[in-house]
Amino acid sequence: MDFYDFVRPNQHEHTVRSNVIKRIENAIGTRHFPSSTGHVLCFGSFPAGLYLPTADMDLVYVTEDFQKYEEPAFNPDHKRQVADTLFGVSRKLRNRGVAVDVTVIHKAKVPIVKFVDSITGIKVDLSFENLSGIEAQATYQKWKEEYPDMVYLVALVKQFLAMRGLNDVHLGGLGGFSIICICVSYMQLQPKPENLGNLFLGFLDYYGNNFNLARQRIVMDPPELVEKVCIACSGCRSHIILEKPFNGD
Repeated sequence: MDFYDFVRPNQHEHTVRSNVIKRIENAIGTRHFPSSTGHVLCFGSFPAGLYLPTADMDLVYVTEDFQKYEEPAFNPDHKRQVADTLFGVSRKLRNRGVAVDVTVIHKAKVPIVKFVDSITGIKVDLSFENLSGIEAQATYQKWKEEYPDMVYLVALVKQFLAMRGLNDVHLGGLGGFSIICICVSYMQLQPKPENLGNLFLGFLDYYGNNFNLARQRIVMDPPELVEKVCIACSGCRSHIILEKPFNGD
């Protein structure tokens, strides 16, 4: 509890991050896509109140047409259009002094612009026309109400991974969404411990010694473990993944 009280977000940190969002939106402009007005929205750990002071920020630029009618301002399958959009935004951010260390990742499944805010040093991932992260916020709030100890466990696990350089998705680590999911899954499936210390140690023991990553995966709703069975296709090198509830055997 002392650790959580030390690292939990305060009002100043909330204000600083809110100002980062405003400066980014001002740099890009609400009419970056002439066809529709757009805004920069935040998702992930920041709006959920589950972030550490040094945490990255996940932002998305969304047009009103996409929010209302699911009509994106660009076609995500049109690689050239996606690249032009991301490189155009990155130039705006650099030219207006908002971003440094800018990297455009336009060939990923979810194309993003990665950069560091020039004033605060906060790392930012900016995606476009993607509402999946925004829609997940209601789920986060529901989990916080059902499992109030989650906020402490998430903070501990995030710091535990950050100290070991295992919190960067692009380097093979776990991101905030995955961390929250495995924490909640543990609390859904395991008996409630006597105190927060046992909760943290039980979490480490469960995923470190008992959970079989090669054979199991978690399901959040309804809460369960699923066994992964890999069957090689005859005459080819591809594989089929079959899933069924895990019975513990």
